[in-house]
Amino acid sequence: MGVLELSRFMFDGRDSGGVVPNAASAVIRALGKQLVIDGHAPLIRGGRPVRETLARVVVAS
Repeated sequence: MGVLELSRFMFDGRDSGGVVPNAASAVIRALGKQLVIDGHAPLIRGGRPVRETLARVVVAS
């Protein structure tokens, strides 16, 4: 549930590129690496979160 809560900061367009979305992205990326989720799948593309990659991290955590 915590990963899902973190991900909401990544989808908040009002603070795009801010400290909180970047921190959330870093935490989720690190968690994905620990869970051995494909590190080549982008978490952010075009300034927006990639839902498929994020979903894999949420389901695995």
